[in-house]
Amino acid sequence: MLMQRILTACLLIPCVVAAVFFLPQPYYFGLTCFIVSLAAWEWAKLAGWKRTWQCYVYITCVLSALSFSVFFTDYVIQVGLCVWLLLAFYLLHLIVYTKLPTISRTVSSISGVFILTIFGTALTVLSNLNRSYLMWILLLVWLSDTLAYFAGSRFGKSLLAPTVSPRKTWEGLKVGILIPWLIMTPLLYCQRPWLAFFLTRNNSHAVFLSIILTLVILIAAVVGDLLESALKRASGLKDSGTLLPGHGGILDRLDSLLAALPIALIPIVLPLSF
Repeated sequence: MLMQRILTACLLIPCVVAAVFFLPQPYYFGLTCFIVSLAAWEWAKLAGWKRTWQCYVYITCVLSALSFSVFFTDYVIQVGLCVWLLLAFYLLHLIVYTKLPTISRTVSSISGVFILTIFGTALTVLSNLNRSYLMWILLLVWLSDTLAYFAGSRFGKSLLAPTVSPRKTWEGLKVGILIPWLIMTPLLYCQRPWLAFFLTRNNSHAVFLSIILTLVILIAAVVGDLLESALKRASGLKDSGTLLPGHGGILDRLDSLLAALPIALIPIVLPLSF
């Protein structure tokens, strides 16, 4: 299982890096639509749509929403920030209480359209804006996921959210946030000439804002991970699919990014000034 996980990662990471830096924008949007389509297929299954034609209809709805959203990217991302804030409070409720509520197929389906559309829009905006920043976000989330997985497996004792996920631990969470925070914040600060334009008109505040932004993105990644875990738990499935050996489905790899990418656009859609 672990070897499959490592081999799949070794194959995927070079492909992702090449796509981020070298794929022309029209093809990049096509790749985004393809990734979102795969995620929508798995989301439809998690929501309870069993028949093939139902999954294709669901994919069509998601892609239609994504195509429409490119004309209103700022509004879509702002709505996305509100959606993820509400979901964070909902997941906090699930952590505090011990019973996982029933998630209806309608609620799950509509939520999926919103979340996948927001994710696809954020991915498109970031590719247009600054691909180095996009790569930094991917590295941040990958590092956090990897460290949390191994730290939780080795040292995990206290369950983070047993109602939502029986394997995630507080020990894994702490390591998965603290170490990437310390390592990746300086790399974000190195991009301050570009980020300073969005973050603040005063470049001297870039250090503080880089620290805060990195932490917020890491917390958002945890929220995305827990949301997908809640959907799988509610549907009685261990993985969202079998597309990626050792990892599960495409949603099992995108779960953290579903929230992290829109949240990473906070300095762009909500510019900060001092």
